[in-house]
Amino acid sequence: MAIVIEEEKREINWYALIMAAVIIAIIGATAYFLFFIKPELAEVVVPSRLKELPEIVKIELNPNDVFENPFVKNNLNNYVEPVISEGAYNPNPFK
Repeated sequence: MAIVIEEEKREINWYALIMAAVIIAIIGATAYFLFFIKPELAEVVVPSRLKELPEIVKIELNPNDVFENPFVKNNLNNYVEPVISEGAYNPNPFK
């Protein structure tokens, strides 16, 4: 006489299986787009004013030529009063 023991069939947790598949698909898609696809490069349009930059860089400015110019000399005015320095030591700080 043989004893027959039936094993319980395991039920598949479909929710966990689907979630694992979705997570693996997201990780795979992310890796694919990050490492294997080369994006198109954006076209850079240089403004027309920037094309004049090499000419502007060649200009040499001498400060003596500016300050020795008679027009500048005649129109410069001093609007600040000279600073009078007082002693740093005060024998009575409450005075």
